[in-house]
Amino acid sequence: MTCGSDVASGGFLLCGVVRSEPVGFAPPYGVQLTERALSSVIYSVIGLDGEWLDIWGDMAPWQDSNPRRVSGWLLQPPTGWVNDGDWICGTTGTITYHDDGSLDAKLGALAIVPRCDGSGSGTSLHADVFGGEIPFALAPGCWIDFNASGTPALLLTPTCPQTGVPLPLDGARIVVGRAPDTTACVGNGATPTLMPDTSPNGAQHLVVDIPSMTVPQSCGVPTVPGDWLQLTVAPLPRG
Repeated sequence: MTCGSDVASGGFLLCGVVRSEPVGFAPPYGVQLTERALSSVIYSVIGLDGEWLDIWGDMAPWQDSNPRRVSGWLLQPPTGWVNDGDWICGTTGTITYHDDGSLDAKLGALAIVPRCDGSGSGTSLHADVFGGEIPFALAPGCWIDFNASGTPALLLTPTCPQTGVPLPLDGARIVVGRAPDTTACVGNGATPTLMPDTSPNGAQHLVVDIPSMTVPQSCGVPTVPGDWLQLTVAPLPRG
């Protein structure tokens, strides 16, 4: 699948050049979830196998079909794009939402976010909160969203936590804050634990214990000048 390929109705295509090599991702069954903020330029995608893309830009409503500035983006990429455990981020681009529900974006200034090694640092995070857990449709992992002392946080885990059983997170990457996103590497001994109770509106009770993690950082200097990604989301079928 190349960037010049047509995208079927309701389809999704992410392609471009990473480390000077062409890449493409066009899942035949689409993606699991997309979210688009109305009051600001924020767009997120969860793939069926655990891929995740977050884009943010102008803090103003989407009012027309003109391109809007992207100030940052973060991607847990499809398998094979980079080394196992590496993420990709960037700090430039444009994104356009059209009246028919389609969307396209050009993302630039790519940097590779190296895999975490489990060493952590002097920062910690502890939260006893109600949050959300979304199992990936075609993979064993989970998307875990919660709020720690007023700061949004996100974990993409290789397996889903079981009630009452701490899930080891050694060497995982955590997203701290949203739009703009920063990330940190989790040290050894970190766990989220799913508790048996829920909030009145059905949110899941999570106890997150991260004794050691690195200081959250934003996207770094572009790794390979000239690398880019293009996102195309086709309009949903009518009727």
